[in-house]
Amino acid sequence: MSDPEVNVDTAWESSVCGESGDCCAWLFGKVKKDSHGHLYTNVIGGKEYAMQEMAKLLSRSRRGNVPFACKNVF
Repeated sequence: MSDPEVNVDTAWESSVCGESGDCCAWLFGKVKKDSHGHLYTNVIGGKEYAMQEMAKLLSRSRRGNVPFACKNVF
């Protein structure tokens, strides 16, 4: 869940692409392959997960057309 408080002052939405997860939909960044041929992007608690990138704001503003970059973070 990237935005549990949508439409609240702390939420962020871009006039360009919508919510933070929508802005980077289907972008996975650097994808790795395990010994069984399964793809993953992150290791959390020793387990491998394929996770799409999320929008990281490049400005402190949360209003209007805010610049962002897609990053693979969790």
